[in-house]
Amino acid sequence: MKFNSKTWTFLSKLEHRIAVTDKSYYRKAYQSYMSAVEWRNVEMANEFAVFLKDGHSMFHYPYFSQTAELWSIFGKSCRAARRHNKYSEIIVSEYMLMSLFVGVFTSIELLPKGILSLFLNFVLPSENPHSEMQTHLSNYYTEYAHKLETVPFYEHNYTEAYYDLSKKYRSGGTKSWTDWFTWQCLSTEIRCKELISVPLRYLFHKDDYLATTKILVKYQVSKMEHLTEAQAIDKFISKIKQIHSQLPNTVIEILDSHIYTDKSSVDGSMLIYALLNTPRFRAFIPVVNALAEHQIQVEKIAGQENIQVKCNINAVPNGILEKVNKLPHVTPLYQYFSSNRYRLFNVLDVPVNQLTNTIRDINGIKGTQTEFIHNF
Repeated sequence: MKFNSKTWTFLSKLEHRIAVTDKSYYRKAYQSYMSAVEWRNVEMANEFAVFLKDGHSMFHYPYFSQTAELWSIFGKSCRAARRHNKYSEIIVSEYMLMSLFVGVFTSIELLPKGILSLFLNFVLPSENPHSEMQTHLSNYYTEYAHKLETVPFYEHNYTEAYYDLSKKYRSGGTKSWTDWFTWQCLSTEIRCKELISVPLRYLFHKDDYLATTKILVKYQVSKMEHLTEAQAIDKFISKIKQIHSQLPNTVIEILDSHIYTDKSSVDGSMLIYALLNTPRFRAFIPVVNALAEHQIQVEKIAGQENIQVKCNINAVPNGILEKVNKLPHVTPLYQYFSSNRYRLFNVLDVPVNQLTNTIRDINGIKGTQTEFIHNF
């Protein structure tokens, strides 16, 4: 479909046409900003796995401070979402419900362990090195955190995990008192999660949680290439196929009939716009980078012009945070520390059409890297 109009009006007409023909294209801006609590929960599971792997006793983990931090992130995420949506929209949204549910459920999970730790950390050592059982538990929580990235907690097979870990506990060698208390505590937690998950699984089960997002991209063909419209479109399609071959296990496809050309550029070049289906979650960053390698720019994501991006900074030395926050087009939203205080997570508001440049600039600063794009 070809539009002979100025580029600044072309995009608005194009978006209107896509929205009419594809009802699932447009998503609310708060979906990016209100996902912070859910993803902090994933990070905490990873951090707890590392804590155990490093040989620390679980009864010296900072449960109370992490619970408080989670609710602090909830408040900050609401304020961040308010930049783009009304409170009346945010409060009644499913993302508000999801954030509250994750916050309450995680608090119920952490606080009893924190209360128990108040007593046990006086009688048990802070370290539990060379523990075979603790290694098994660390591996379980690492895998659990990885699955949480794509599957809700209530879809996990806790019964299978319980019996597998129980077998390993019984067949293990010498156990310390820390091992015994740790297994009693965490095995109870796993069984409680299974009991809670049964009704939730019945109510909210889906066959496929590998969600995708639709993005509008732009590719510029110079007039010096002397390509016809059909040749330019073929060149663009070829680039998308190359990207798919680079990322063979990733969904990236041009949606049917959604390729448009605009010849109204002042320099005489031809602009090709297309609607792509791409993955959400961690698989999205490689897609954005691959598109940039092929000179394809992301213009909008799910109809939105801004998106939340998170980077992590190692130990916050020598003004790294200030360097990141002074990058062009970046609006700092809030920061929070990992549970071990070794990393600072810096949450930013970024224009979608500057996403590639921002990722490149963040990763170019020593001591920091892009952690996550909170896709819609």
